[in-house]
Amino acid sequence: MNKLLPLFFLLLTAVAADAAAGGRVMAGGRDTVFVNNLLGSDSLDGRSLMPSGVGKGPVRTLQRAFDIVSVAGYVYVCNTGSPYTGSNRLHTGGVPGNPLIVEGNNAVISGLEPVSVEEWQRVEENIYKRPFWPMSNQLKLNKDYTSWIGTPQVWWVNGQPAANCRTAAALRQTPGGFWWNKDEKTVWFHLRSQEQLAALKIEMPAHRGIGTCINVYSKTSHVIVQNLHAQYAFNDGFSAHDTVTDLTFRNCIATDNCGQGFSMHGHTVVSVEDGVAMRNASSGACDVGAANVTYRRCVFGDNSFEAGIYATEHADTRYIDCLVINNQPFEQIWQYDSSTMFLKNCIVTATDNRCPLAVVEKGSVRFVSCTLSKGADLVTVRDTVGRLLTENVVYNDHMLPSSSDRSKPTAHPGSNLAVGAHLPASVWNSYKHFAR
Repeated sequence: MNKLLPLFFLLLTAVAADAAAGGRVMAGGRDTVFVNNLLGSDSLDGRSLMPSGVGKGPVRTLQRAFDIVSVAGYVYVCNTGSPYTGSNRLHTGGVPGNPLIVEGNNAVISGLEPVSVEEWQRVEENIYKRPFWPMSNQLKLNKDYTSWIGTPQVWWVNGQPAANCRTAAALRQTPGGFWWNKDEKTVWFHLRSQEQLAALKIEMPAHRGIGTCINVYSKTSHVIVQNLHAQYAFNDGFSAHDTVTDLTFRNCIATDNCGQGFSMHGHTVVSVEDGVAMRNASSGACDVGAANVTYRRCVFGDNSFEAGIYATEHADTRYIDCLVINNQPFEQIWQYDSSTMFLKNCIVTATDNRCPLAVVEKGSVRFVSCTLSKGADLVTVRDTVGRLLTENVVYNDHMLPSSSDRSKPTAHPGSNLAVGAHLPASVWNSYKHFAR
């Protein structure tokens, strides 16, 4: 049976009771806030699924719902087919045994926003520019890249993807195209000679607030965020900061964001289940500080900068039944500083053999029952204290562990190399569904 059906009938019953009694809707005993970006208004109370009198009805934005939901409450996001706006921060949680739940119903959150005519500055005939400095941190720091990498697609005109140019000269030859002038921290646009800026709907990731589609922060605890798709964020798809604990992102999809798909910071304790992070301009997952994060049945694929999965500082991360695949243009795995990364029953594969599969600094990467393929070799260890541990791992014959001259890591693939990884079908299906 579809797990959402009991909830659906419960909500219908609650709405009927609310209409009859004029009281608050309770889902499973929880104070419920409804969000509908087509029928709702942030001037309404959010306590009914449909507008139902003066001041009653769904709110319009996720942020308003996050601001008014009660402790251990329930946020019900209506999937209207129209994306919700990005940059939303949740600061209310639940209690042990009774978490706050955000039910997304597979709705989309988008960081794209229209650019007004007033934001453009004329450079020369038919060429205009505006500030653009997204949270693609490694891309901004890397001196070998001076323009936007092309993936994700972040330039849109009248609902259609626009051309990404790598140089000013290419832009001048491409009417309707965009060029990220990284040195100047601006994006340039070539207006077609027969068009006017005011007649175009130009969209790109907006720098508004934290710029992340959903961020859970402060001392919030006991939260479940589920069934949401974050895309085109100026920053990350989903993130947590400060001392958030007992947070679960379940069936959350992060694609085409300027930052990471998932990123946990500070002293957070987070679980990500059945997640997808693809085509982001930074890592699929990047965990920093003292974050303690477990990923289960997740896909990290086709991300266009940094690595597929990335842990730094003192982060402690685990990846169970995960697929790390075809991330560009560097290694699939980055272990920096003294962080630890544990992978069990995972498949890690590169596009080609240009780079090792992993980089290890002062911490450790441990593979248990994993399949590792392609890549120039298995790992590069950059510090004498860095550790690579393997158990029952299958990898290509040429992928012998390597290191810098100062390091002598050891790998123990185990006696039964036929073990390897056996991913759940749902993981492969997720990758196939979102791959392009």
